[in-house]
Amino acid sequence: MNLVDEVTERLSVDEAQARRGLGTMFVAIRMALDMRTFTTIATAFPDIGDWMVEAPFQGDGTGEMLVMATPSAVRRTLAVADFDGGRATELCRIVGDAIRTQVSPTVLAALNAKLPLFD
Repeated sequence: MNLVDEVTERLSVDEAQARRGLGTMFVAIRMALDMRTFTTIATAFPDIGDWMVEAPFQGDGTGEMLVMATPSAVRRTLAVADFDGGRATELCRIVGDAIRTQVSPTVLAALNAKLPLFD
């Protein structure tokens, strides 16, 4: 099962909403990590670029992207993508589990140190 299908099924959302939620998560991960570490994660998810362009931003999004690398900012942006508190938490769990199966413990530790949403 691919990640969009898993989000759709587990959270009872449509594909567009799943893609917006995943995009939000991966934009935040990109902003939190250095490019080398992010590339390690991105390599494991071939559709990551497509998801990231679907992340919701208010206005033109230019300054917003820089502050996405905090847990509270991620949750606010997920709310814009129609992921409430419980669904946002579960989306973080799904993304964390998917990343955990694809990258080394060192990369996962770096992610959790910068963006502690994936425990």
